[in-house]
Amino acid sequence: MVSFKKMWEDVNSLVIAGKFNDLENIKSYEEGFIVNNEGETMFLDSQDFIDFWCKMLLYKEIDMSSKLNNQNDNFNLIYMLIRQLPYIEENQGKLTLMSSFVEKH
Repeated sequence: MVSFKKMWEDVNSLVIAGKFNDLENIKSYEEGFIVNNEGETMFLDSQDFIDFWCKMLLYKEIDMSSKLNNQNDNFNLIYMLIRQLPYIEENQGKLTLMSSFVEKH
């Protein structure tokens, strides 16, 4: 299982390093970061990722058309960030937690 803390640290590292296309890191804080995504400035913090990651751990996948998409204004951005993690696979609009990583960690 990949802990929330590990996922959050990994996302922060990638944002700080500027590893995302179409995403400009304006300012990083311990609790979150301010980004410019296609002209829209947004603040994301760990609270924005909690529901998403809990569902990922429970079901081992998240569908882009998930009802979470309707409940969270930042869903698309969170989806874009999470799909870049080394233990996540994206296939046909679904993010999947790699089974080999889950079993070993």
